[in-house]
Amino acid sequence: MQLGQLAQEQGQWRQRAEASTALVQQLQAQLADSDSLVSQQAAVIQQLERQLLQTDGGGDPGRDQRLQQLEAENALLRQAVRQAAQQGGSAMLGGSGSAENGGGSTEAQLGELQGQVARLQAQLRAKEEQHQRQLRVMQHEHQRLRTEEGIR
Repeated sequence: MQLGQLAQEQGQWRQRAEASTALVQQLQAQLADSDSLVSQQAAVIQQLERQLLQTDGGGDPGRDQRLQQLEAENALLRQAVRQAAQQGGSAMLGGSGSAENGGGSTEAQLGELQGQVARLQAQLRAKEEQHQRQLRVMQHEHQRLRTEEGIR
């Protein structure tokens, strides 16, 4: 009886071993597939990082310098607008027309400068939004890859 029982146990162990072998083979195939996916995603991340560096001009110092320059220009323009408003108000109170004092050309220049500042600010906002989107995409992909690595 013991011999029959041992033969039965041996058959069960063999079935378990075959099932385990099949599972190991399946896991190895999944690992190979995910390795290629990880390589692809690493290449995409590197490409996005290169694009980010190219569009940003090489780093934050240049961006900070451009931002400071635009802020300084903006402050000067705001001051010019205040002065023009004060001069325009006092000229109207004095009864003289703005064209008599050459105010028409000053107003035109002021309008041009305000338009230029608005365009530059819009360009800066667009570039910052583009960089933020690219950064969020890279962060999302990085988190996804970390999650995948944690599962394995």
